Amino acid sequence: MGAPLGELPLRSAERLRGVSLLSLSLLLAGCGASSSAPAGGIAPTISTQPSNQTVTVGQPATFSVVANGTVPLSYQWQRGTTPIAGATTMSYTLNPTSATDNGAEFKVVVSNSAGSDTSSPATLTVNAPTATTDILTYHNDNARTGQNLNG
Repeated sequence: MGAPLGELPLRSAERLRGVSLLSLSLLLAGCGASSSAPAGGIAPTISTQPSNQTVTVGQPATFSVVANGTVPLSYQWQRGTTPIAGATTMSYTLNPTSATDNGAEFKVVVSNSAGSDTSSPATLTVNAPTATTDILTYHNDNARTGQNLNG
């Protein structure tokens, strides 16, 4: 092959450099490569949707979302179609839940300067607490136990 590139005559080095730059330019032009994002940025896309939640009355229910796009991203959670005051982060917690929350749907609108994306709705199921029975025992009650423990 001969001498290293630094030792080639100037005309050969210029020819190699020109071919390399031409090849690189054609390669980039052919694949549509660009070194910058669109002028308005990249609109948000939701990559992880909020999931349905099932809780017992009084327990908290948390919904969350993961979105991608040009920052800053803004979040606005909604119950049905009504925005929830102060619910402006990537997660929303309803605490405590009540029986009237059963069946409610929650979704979030994620936005930035380039656009917005709305999540799929997530349904909240709120179950009634399970009944518990307290059993009282009467150690000295002969009528109920059939035993006299005093004697």
